[in-house]
Amino acid sequence: MVAYNFKARFADAVANGSKRQTIRAPRKGRSRHARLGEPVQLYTGLRTKAAWKLRHPDPICIRSTYCHIHEKGITFGNYPVTHLDDFAKLDGFADFEEMKAWFRETHGLPFIGQLIEWEYQPR
Repeated sequence: MVAYNFKARFADAVANGSKRQTIRAPRKGRSRHARLGEPVQLYTGLRTKAAWKLRHPDPICIRSTYCHIHEKGITFGNYPVTHLDDFAKLDGFADFEEMKAWFRETHGLPFIGQLIEWEYQPR
């Protein structure tokens, strides 16, 4: 099972189900990203006394694929994203410009990583 930590900015959207994906940098060492069909654990404040699990039961990974974010767009798998603002909203941003600015500041552009999507299980 793979765990993902979310900044406070994204925690409510993950908890209420409006954010169902994350884009992450490659993991180091033996650590890996979620695989199709595998449960994912979603937290905020991980490694602190304020750690909080955002969803019960754990959602299931429905996609785990290459993702490339650059100044002019996004590609995941081998497919360019055609509706950039819609894609950015799924990831918790107002639009592609806000998403691009966040990735530029946090990771630098171009950014190559992994898109992980999940599906919530009934409570």
